Amino acid sequence: MFVAVRPFNSSSSLERFFNTNHCLFSRGRTKACMFSRLLVYCSVPFYLCSTEWVEFTPHEVGLPKYGAFAKMQDFGSEFFMGHVVRRHPELPLHYLLGLWGSAFAASLDRIYLELTGKNLKLLDLLQNKIRVNPGAIDPQRPTLVVTPVGMLQQWLQSMLSSHLTGQNYNLLSGLFLDSSYATSRGFVSSVDHIDSQPNKLTPMVPRMLMVDSGLDMASAYPLIFLRPERQVDLIISFDYSWQAPFTGLLHAKKFCADRGLAFPALEIEEMSLDSVQECYMFADSEDPLAPIILHFPLINQTFQQYKTVGELRQTEEERAFGDFDVYYSESPYRTINFTYTDEQFERLWNLACYNVENNADTIREALRRALNRRKCRACGEI
Repeated sequence: MFVAVRPFNSSSSLERFFNTNHCLFSRGRTKACMFSRLLVYCSVPFYLCSTEWVEFTPHEVGLPKYGAFAKMQDFGSEFFMGHVVRRHPELPLHYLLGLWGSAFAASLDRIYLELTGKNLKLLDLLQNKIRVNPGAIDPQRPTLVVTPVGMLQQWLQSMLSSHLTGQNYNLLSGLFLDSSYATSRGFVSSVDHIDSQPNKLTPMVPRMLMVDSGLDMASAYPLIFLRPERQVDLIISFDYSWQAPFTGLLHAKKFCADRGLAFPALEIEEMSLDSVQECYMFADSEDPLAPIILHFPLINQTFQQYKTVGELRQTEEERAFGDFDVYYSESPYRTINFTYTDEQFERLWNLACYNVENNADTIREALRRALNRRKCRACGEI
């Protein structure tokens, strides 16, 4: 999740706290915001533990998967069996902003892959070497010789492939999972999933190691679907990641399918960037519990010809401004690039705004359907 924040320009800025804004959200004076992180474990592969999502709002922080939450002002204190046993000063907003947005903590091999499109060959040289012993007595049964890496090689491998993580006291310290936990919403019953090993799950670790949730999924769909009590009717999804179109959406669908959570049907065929539309609406008429999804890929189509909705570009300068691609090997909008020129920023900003305005009719139709669904739910028809 990306957040635009003004730079801190005074000592008072360092004393701001996230939870102090909850009154503004409760009264509807400003938009509510939600941030996410992903828990990881030192001894568990990332792809197995990428289901441990942490949710941050001005009101609370917690893990929807376990249904465990604490007050936002208590985050950073020490817990035991659901109680604060040692209170620490509330974590300031600037600390939380660094915790939520840790793109700079990407591993060096990932940065190299983003820049060149190739894996770092040095890592292959640092792996344990396995070769066939040519001097084996029985040629039909060759002997494998394993050459383990040395201490220096291990250090280099760790430096190149490790991610930096934020560490905080575990909110679930001292708690144990009920024997029927695997049947609860949010858990996967597969025997080869980490959920089948309760001694490796969050309640058993002293600290929570958190990384950017974008490493697993570019949009925080799990925070919506793991809490159906929110009764979300419409999701407006902006796919602004560097992945192939619909990658995050398909990932979210699999996440929900593995847990029996309602998700709208996706009719997505193999397509190239040239055939991607500006806006898609996904709805499932057969499953009223599945929310409607409005999906906006970051694609430059009609923006090349139109300055604003209905207004064609007239001058060469205007046409040149709209004539650019977002996705190509040397694009300034790659994930690993953190700075833009004024023109690059204006192009991207105007493109994103135009795609929304150009699909206003689709947005209104989605809102109409969502309101009808809300009325049906209020009448008990859903």
